[in-house]
Amino acid sequence: QGLAFCACRAAPPVAPCVGRLCMAGERNLELEARVAALRQLAAQDVVPAVYEIVQLCAAGAEVTMARSVAGPGRLLGYKKTFSLIFEPPGDMAFRIQEAAVVFGSTAAGLPAATWRGREVVELGCGAGFVGILLAAMGCRVTLTDLPRLASLVSGSIALNAAVVAGSGAASFSALDWRRPRGRTDAHAALGRAHIVVASDPVTDAQSQRDFLVMVRALLGL
Repeated sequence: QGLAFCACRAAPPVAPCVGRLCMAGERNLELEARVAALRQLAAQDVVPAVYEIVQLCAAGAEVTMARSVAGPGRLLGYKKTFSLIFEPPGDMAFRIQEAAVVFGSTAAGLPAATWRGREVVELGCGAGFVGILLAAMGCRVTLTDLPRLASLVSGSIALNAAVVAGSGAASFSALDWRRPRGRTDAHAALGRAHIVVASDPVTDAQSQRDFLVMVRALLGL
């Protein structure tokens, strides 16, 4: 069985000049490229919508999304709307991130058959936006992250049970990327997954190293 891996990463922050000043007339090509990318992103109409969804999620308010439909309606461009609600995080470090909203919106725009009935594992699910959205679109999703996020994610899964019920399913399982070949529910889910997704999963150098250990194990390296 083939395994698809999807990843979404937030735009990197603009790094300051460290150790020396950028002299007048001196070009920093990397910095210029980042600034150009940020300007292009800011000019897009989607940016205010992404920000609004992040704020609604943080406040525990309903978020309305639209997804593609199957059958003849797909040919006519019909969309089906659904509403999700997420447990407000006690620590804003665990709030839903912009990258998750962009990933979720992109996934919702793909043909319904892309997701329906698929076994999906989300690595580093954070507050659970992507995984719960995919479950609402008909996936059987195992959301994974560190044990400290179990209560937050499980609470959001419970809040959206009525939306997910029927064609999809969602559950949380703790997963330590440093032990990619362990024997837990998360590892069993990875063994049967059709698709593995990750949305901005790393936050620092250590988490990046840990994530690469997990990816190498998934790829059999």
